[in-house]
Amino acid sequence: MTSYPESESTVPSPDGNDSSAESPGEQSSPAGELDTEATIAGPHAVQAAQLVSAADADPELTLEQNLEGILGEFAQTLVPEQQDLNQALPQTSLKSALDATRQLQAFSQASSVRPRSIQPTGKTSGNSASATLVDVEFPDSSLDYVTLNKLGEGGMGTVHLARQVALGREVALKQIHHRSSRKQSTRDEFLTEAVLTGKLEHPNIVPIYEVGESPDGDLFYTMKNVKGRTWDDTIDDLSLRENLGILIDVCDAIAFAHAEGVIHRDLKPQNIMTGGFGEVLVLDWGMAVLAVPGEDVTASPGGTPNYMAPEMINPPYRVGPRSDVYLLGAILFRFLTGQPPHFGESALICLASAAKNEIVDPDEERIQAQDPTGELLGVALKAMATDPRDRDQTVREFQQAVRDFDAHQESLTLATHANEALQAADQNGDYAQYSEAVFGFSQAVTLWEGNQTAAQGVQRARQAYALCAERKEDFELGLSLLNESIPRQQDVIQRLTAARDERNARLGRLRRLKQGLVVAAVLIFAIVFGAAFWINQERIEADKQRHIAVIERDKAAVAEADAKREADNARRNAYTSDMLLATLDWEDASIGRLRGLLDQHRGGTHSGFEWHYWDRLLNSDLLTLNGHTRDIRGVAYSPEGTRLASASFDNTVKVWDAVSGQETLTLKGHTGPVWSVCFSPDGQRLASASFDNTVKVWDAVSGQETLTLKGHTDNVFGVSFSPDGQWVASASSDNTVKVWNAATGQEVRTLTGHTQQVVSVCFSPDGTRLASASNDNTIKVWDAVTGQEQYTLNGHTGPVWCVCFSPDGQRLASASGDKTVKVWDALTGQETRTLAGHTGPVWCVCFSPDGQRLASASDDTTVKVWDAVTGQETFTLKGHIDDVYSVHFSPDGTRLASGSHDTTIKLWDTATGQNPLALKGHTEQVVNVCFSPDGKRLASASDDKTVKVWDTTTGQETLTLKGHTQTIRGVAYSPEGTRIASASFDNTVKVWDAVTGQETLTLNGHTGPVLSVSFSPDGQRLASASSDKTVKVWDAVTGQETRTLKGHADGVVGVSFSPDGQQLASASADQSVIVWHVATGQRSLTLYGHNYLLSSVCFSLDGQWLASASGDETVKVWNAATGQEKLTLNGHTNYVHSVCFNPDGTRLASASRDGSVKVWDTATGQETLSLKVKADDIWCVCFSPDGTRLASASTDNTVQVWDARPPTPQLRAQSQARGLLMSKRDRINSLEDLQAEIRSDKTISSPVRQLTLDWSERFWNAQQ
Repeated sequence: MTSYPESESTVPSPDGNDSSAESPGEQSSPAGELDTEATIAGPHAVQAAQLVSAADADPELTLEQNLEGILGEFAQTLVPEQQDLNQALPQTSLKSALDATRQLQAFSQASSVRPRSIQPTGKTSGNSASATLVDVEFPDSSLDYVTLNKLGEGGMGTVHLARQVALGREVALKQIHHRSSRKQSTRDEFLTEAVLTGKLEHPNIVPIYEVGESPDGDLFYTMKNVKGRTWDDTIDDLSLRENLGILIDVCDAIAFAHAEGVIHRDLKPQNIMTGGFGEVLVLDWGMAVLAVPGEDVTASPGGTPNYMAPEMINPPYRVGPRSDVYLLGAILFRFLTGQPPHFGESALICLASAAKNEIVDPDEERIQAQDPTGELLGVALKAMATDPRDRDQTVREFQQAVRDFDAHQESLTLATHANEALQAADQNGDYAQYSEAVFGFSQAVTLWEGNQTAAQGVQRARQAYALCAERKEDFELGLSLLNESIPRQQDVIQRLTAARDERNARLGRLRRLKQGLVVAAVLIFAIVFGAAFWINQERIEADKQRHIAVIERDKAAVAEADAKREADNARRNAYTSDMLLATLDWEDASIGRLRGLLDQHRGGTHSGFEWHYWDRLLNSDLLTLNGHTRDIRGVAYSPEGTRLASASFDNTVKVWDAVSGQETLTLKGHTGPVWSVCFSPDGQRLASASFDNTVKVWDAVSGQETLTLKGHTDNVFGVSFSPDGQWVASASSDNTVKVWNAATGQEVRTLTGHTQQVVSVCFSPDGTRLASASNDNTIKVWDAVTGQEQYTLNGHTGPVWCVCFSPDGQRLASASGDKTVKVWDALTGQETRTLAGHTGPVWCVCFSPDGQRLASASDDTTVKVWDAVTGQETFTLKGHIDDVYSVHFSPDGTRLASGSHDTTIKLWDTATGQNPLALKGHTEQVVNVCFSPDGKRLASASDDKTVKVWDTTTGQETLTLKGHTQTIRGVAYSPEGTRIASASFDNTVKVWDAVTGQETLTLNGHTGPVLSVSFSPDGQRLASASSDKTVKVWDAVTGQETRTLKGHADGVVGVSFSPDGQQLASASADQSVIVWHVATGQRSLTLYGHNYLLSSVCFSLDGQWLASASGDETVKVWNAATGQEKLTLNGHTNYVHSVCFNPDGTRLASASRDGSVKVWDTATGQETLSLKVKADDIWCVCFSPDGTRLASASTDNTVQVWDARPPTPQLRAQSQARGLLMSKRDRINSLEDLQAEIRSDKTISSPVRQLTLDWSERFWNAQQ
């Protein structure tokens, strides 16, 4: 055995928390009575305190003596047959029989318990102890519960399957043993257990329905009847990924409990139930104690011997969130190594190991197979550190470490698959496999930047791809894959370039040769034709030849068709490869190359959703301003926001209308490149800094030059007006900052101190300070009046290119060639935050007018927007095809201007950036989503028990449908769009008026959760799928059940009508799809092929194909008439939840637990697009009726809408209107004030203003 990490430590170090904190004492497990794992609940807190006191009094008292005394005391509290701990196994269920000394007073008020009537099955007309719900009749209407099968029994009570008569539902009913029901302490403990568990309302914690008392005075409580198996039953049969998924769900439950101040203390696989539909529930909260959230509490010893943390058996028994972290680490250790951390043949031996934190040595071969890097074992061992301070401090920290491992594993898997694709491509020269290899390696690096194998694989795959292209004489393709900056690729690039030029020359010669051959062929044909004409005796032979010619012509036609088909396949494969490369180009911000790829396929026959999606993203800026002939180094908004000034290396300054994008002025006068430009505070003047060693001041209205400031001896980089407009400051390559009188142009003072060129300067908002940035890697802050240096900011490791004050003057931000932005305390000079994310030098940084955001411009061709308080990246703007040098917020903060080496200026919406439209309003995960038939509305279903209806144009919530009592898993619009149907875990389907939100029908009949619902194409019928293994068909007008379809061997999770309404497809956890005749209810097809439970099924709109999604990480496409499998789509790395065809059937979208939505070409099964979200799990995806948008529902409580519509002026106006309203409504007090501000806003166009006014009331009401 090995002790981790301190074999000599026997008692965890105190953490300083108040040892007087109260604990509710030990409590029995509710649904946990069903398992057989041990739970040792030690002596009550008074005895524990006595033992601690004894240990303090006698320093020579050893751990063994302490432990012997503790266990001896504890053993005496057990029932006689369990008091010998040497005979008890580590998993034997041991429970203290002592009264709990710290029961919660509020929980023990039996007077609040309502009397209820309970009757065993045997006293009804049913005569079997194993009666089912349909066997039992209830003649006595006064009955509350009828108990059915016995589910389990423990030391405190018995658990039965029961029927709640009033609601007709199955429940689990736990009833206190009659022999203990008169003992007040036992009753208090039983009530505490029920109320404490009921306090925790979470999807991964079994819910308590009711606490009551039978006519005999026996306490009971009812809870959800969990159908499934304990994790311990399946843990060794599940894959590592499946076990990690369950562990992450358990972490969610425990993190929630900790937030409520509840410490579980007895986490183990036996206390976790897994259901047939992916449910994970934490059971047995009988050992739980209450504490102040985040703090430790003194309790009595207790737990499960082979999982316990040291502090749970060692005085002073201070337990807290980190104790549960230990138990989670122990569970991880269990499924990773195949054994719990503490080993012993008896409970006593295991307790001794737990006290000393002796952890069994894992089997090296198993670890090598499961966790070759040792990363996951390290996570488990850290969680099980002896000292709680050495563990992850919260469950969320532990959970994140597990997720990081999962991401690393996924990265390694992707790299392995990419390597396999590369090897196959090297053998057969298949472009698609080369593209798959490049894409796979790149995705692996994206998931884990530390994956060096994948990083090397990207270059290896690109070079191999290029060499293959060289062999096939696709020289342009080869050149597009290589990078001149990589030395080892330069020879290949030179060779490809030479070969391309030689081929082009050869083709020119061949073209001329062909022209000559055509002339010769014409002459020869004329001679032959003439001879045939004159030689009549050859007529018969000629006829024969004509017949042969006809045959050859037909062969040629077939060959031509084959060639066209092959050419089409080649074009399709090339298109698919380019779309995969498009994803990489977007991630790398290689916008120029991405534009080139799209241009190659513009108007192509194979261009689908993915092409239009990328085209929309590339054109998602509000305006692009063209006019400069060289790179743009500076941009600045005028104070009122209606104008924009730009400085360029073409020696000019230009002024633009910020609303229309029209150029209004060109200021010429500088004789060298212009690096910087700024407006005066009143907007009447402009100042520009140039490499001609001067600063010029211009009339910003007329464009006339008014002053030239001479004094610098080298290039002038930066220029800034003081807040009162009286002074101008300039920064120069002569290592100085100069301050000038803005009215006269006289030099006032020169600030010296920098050791290299000064490239940026700015005044503080109050005008009392100046900040300068230099290539000497420093920022200096000066007294603007005296010119004295106040302090120097050191921290950047490269040249500092820009510096700016926050609007309140409290912070400074700097941009550097070291690829970072830094934020500083402007009063003390202390660095407060470093913003890392750019992959190239950062040229410019600026604060938003409210100081809440920062924008940065970089050599990596991107603009990033950051939260200035937290330092988190908000979004990245991509669209420039070269370095971005400058960036500036509009005065109201709703827009951002950026200037680039590509000679353009782009204006961006700062509310959403380029992110998909996010619909926020649900308070729990969103699990289903669908568009209305006209695409103007979208309905979403959530675990928060509501359906929400959204306006897809404005993104605002229009209705919330409330009525279901449990999670809603299905939602569907009727074909005419006037009704919405929803399916819920409360066993019902509801129909709602889609306009008013009123509930019109409730369909009762299912005996289990309803998981899916679908309208027939004529809107007359509804189909619903349930975990009760049936599909029901209903009259959608009257709500009458018309048919029940039985045939699946497990729960039915998805249902879909065929487009003609004659067939119905259902998908089940039994791994099959069944196709039914709607009219007869007979099955016509059963489709098998998946090797794990299914989650979704849908027909294509032409009815030819069926698609199914499964937990086996695949999507399958089937012939709907024959049932033959056409395609298997591989690419997801976790459970696939949802699948949907686009309207023309050429694309299929799928949503997965791997956090991605994928789009597939249904002709080839090749992936064409992968969309990532920040959520861990995406439950649903659907196309809009016109196929131009995708909506996804995910665990981050949002719906996201991905737009592939062409970027028309109308859509740009809608996007800008949305952004304006989102930005303005949060800081305005009334709708009237909001509308007044919109009317007076001169920075927006008339169409945008009108649209914003039209939407303002909807946005305002949605906020309220």
